[in-house]
Amino acid sequence: MRYFVPVMGSSQLLHNSQLCAHLNADEVEQLLRIVAIRDVPKGELIFLEGDDAVGFYILLRGSVRVYKASPEGREYTLHRIKPGQIFAEAAVFHGNKYPANCQALLDSTIAFFPKADFVRLIEINPQMSLKMIASMATFLRDFNQTIEMLSLKEVSARMAT
Repeated sequence: MRYFVPVMGSSQLLHNSQLCAHLNADEVEQLLRIVAIRDVPKGELIFLEGDDAVGFYILLRGSVRVYKASPEGREYTLHRIKPGQIFAEAAVFHGNKYPANCQALLDSTIAFFPKADFVRLIEINPQMSLKMIASMATFLRDFNQTIEMLSLKEVSARMAT
């Protein structure tokens, strides 16, 4: 795994992510002080089910999938992560282990947020955490509207939307 210091444009990539959409430039810079940005080649595993959940991620470019594997080797994709999306956050804040596997589908760039550093940052800056909660709530609202449209509306209404 190759980690490196945030490069030019990292600030804007983070600001465009789900988690950081409501943060100001200074707050994004504070995050950049704790984040590790890493290139992940296509096919590389980012974490495995059962690994210690030591942090969470934002996909900056590329594509990754979160999946489960059966003992027989069958795989079931739970999520396909797109640039700007956060992943593995539930494991960090609601458990000690990652509950699934994660693999790069394309050459990708990820931002890794170590749990301890992130928690410390939001403890000293509660306004930042409130803004992040607002960003995630907006995402959940939009996601729920999409699910509602896909599952409850007739095909003609979906096409009109």
